[in-house]
Amino acid sequence: MTAFVLSAADGSKPTVGRRSALLDQSSLVSVPKTKTCADQRGALVIDLDPGDNVFDLNDPPSPAPELADMLRTIRGTGTAVVWIASLPDSSSKRISTILKATGLDPLGIDPLLLLRRTETRKQQILLRADADWCVLAIAGDRKADFDEVFDYLRNPDGPVAVALEQYIGSGWFLVPPPIK
Repeated sequence: MTAFVLSAADGSKPTVGRRSALLDQSSLVSVPKTKTCADQRGALVIDLDPGDNVFDLNDPPSPAPELADMLRTIRGTGTAVVWIASLPDSSSKRISTILKATGLDPLGIDPLLLLRRTETRKQQILLRADADWCVLAIAGDRKADFDEVFDYLRNPDGPVAVALEQYIGSGWFLVPPPIK
């Protein structure tokens, strides 16, 4: 994942025409493809929710080994590290405290994208990320962290699923939860 993001960051200068890791929703009716970025700053989006569950703010955190070092390297390119979770915006201070305490965001500079009052789905958070950043990569522990289309596939082994597999390891990274 780190090598991919470092390669995609390419000097951290926003570049029109870079490919995002987010799916172009209109392409799902034919051949799924990712969006084209405008001139936004690049970002790595990391999902905090473990599996189908919501991140537990009361569970003592333990960061994934070596993740803090990888994130420091990624931030060094000017790429943003953006954390997302299916928690309400009101949880942002507690999550920031956890990220600082675990060393994953020691300076407290990483943006958090959480559910707003009118939002109920993580896909809505990803759409907001698209407005602000060129999402170079997404790290999550299940495929639906990349796009909710995975939760709605009639045939998980069908042609759409097969077409989406090309993005795993190339913008989409299945990884253990960053904080266990």
